[in-house]
Amino acid sequence: MGLHYRALAVDEARLASLQQSPIETDMVLSSGIDLGKYWAAVQILLAGRLESEEPLMTGSEFGGDLGDQVVRVASPADVKRVAAGFAQLTLEGLRGSVDVAAFADVYPYSWDEDELEAWRVANAAHELVLLYRKAADGDQCVLAAVG
Repeated sequence: MGLHYRALAVDEARLASLQQSPIETDMVLSSGIDLGKYWAAVQILLAGRLESEEPLMTGSEFGGDLGDQVVRVASPADVKRVAAGFAQLTLEGLRGSVDVAAFADVYPYSWDEDELEAWRVANAAHELVLLYRKAADGDQCVLAAVG
């Protein structure tokens, strides 16, 4: 199956209840966005490098044992800051920015240099942009996991 990135917007009250239940956290994450195998390429597209924590893993570690998953939560203030950085991004602009050749050394390590792969990466990035915008508008947190 490979590594996947999942994220969703939650309010602070819901977040508090999730801290008590790792199993529920995993189930709730399944209802959010899933960037699939494109998460590393999305990180490079949006941040310019894979090693940056933002935007994919913004915030602090989230409690509970979810096995091999790394789970983080971005506060409403973090979400608003990241969303502000996304203010000028459009789907068309993202599609024009994708350079599949730049992803040769990142997960999943087998990229087809064609328009379909570029389209998928841009769409995945746009999904994340929309999630942060919506969460910022709703004064919500973003809960995210890679695993």
